[in-house]
Parts: sequence; structure tokens; C-alpha cells
Amino acid sequence: INGHGNNPGVLDVVVRSVGDDFKVFPGIVNSYDLWDKEYIKKNRKSKEGGIGHAGEVETSLMLHLTDHVDMSLADDTDIMKSNLKSCPVDSCSSRQKQLYLSTWYLEDSKCGGAGDPSDAHKKFGKAIQDIAVNKLCEIIEEFYKIQHKLDKKILNR
Repeated sequence: INGHGNNPGVLDVVVRSVGDDFKVFPGIVNSYDLWDKEYIKKNRKSKEGGIGHAGEVETSLMLHLTDHVDMSLADDTDIMKSNLKSCPVDSCSSRQKQLYLSTWYLEDSKCGGAGDPSDAHKKFGKAIQDIAVNKLCEIIEEFYKIQHKLDKKILNR
């Protein structure tokens, strides 16, 4: 399970290489791909640009998972802004992402974030976490069944 936005490309290559070289077939799930984007769009409080690194969703998740979040420090200093139609920086934008650019290219982050954590709340985080965990369980069950079939196929060669 990967939770860092800059890792997927490298991890895709690693999974392919491991499979090709060793005939074992690991899988990778990006935690943010487990989020229900429609649920988030419908229930978010932040405006476009508010969902990114340490923005509304990630902060809501942390509020749900721990009591070590100081919301008195949360503000929209690092809300993400992009006028590029092909590159929305908000991961739950209504615009379709067609171009990847490092968010650091687009923004001058003052606090190391990329979004607006000020609208984060524990209930939102719990809902997102529950949806993500259920999706992950489905993926693991499906992957296990497929993996089991692949293992039999490889052993019979």
C-alpha cells in the first residue's frame, strides 16, 4: 500500500520487474485511489484546490486516526491553484487530469502543504477511511483469488 503521490511510477516498474524476473506477482494499491471521489466531491467543505497534500481529506483522515492534530494551525495558506485545464492540482477536482506536473512546479508552498486543511473534520475522515478500508478488503480478496489461479498456472508449467 502506497501513500505517497510521487511513488506510483517507480512502484509500477518495480512490480513489473519483480514479476518478470522472479515469477511472483505483487500488487500495489495507492491509498488515495481507494477514496470515493464522488463522495468527497459531494461532502467536501473546501473550495477547488483544498484537497492535496495535508489538505482537507488528509487532515480529516488524521483527525479520525489520531488526536495529534492541532487545528489552530490550519489555514488556507497553501491552497493549490492551477488554471491549467489539463492539470487540476486538487485530487478531487471536477476537471480530468491529463497532464502530470509536480505540484511543487505549480505552487510556492509556504508550510509544506498543498491544500486547505481548515475545513477538515473527524467525521469526514472516518467516512473516507471506512470506504477506503472496504475497497481495500475487496481488492485483497479479488487479488488473492487471482493470485491463487496464477500460482497454479505457474506450477503446472
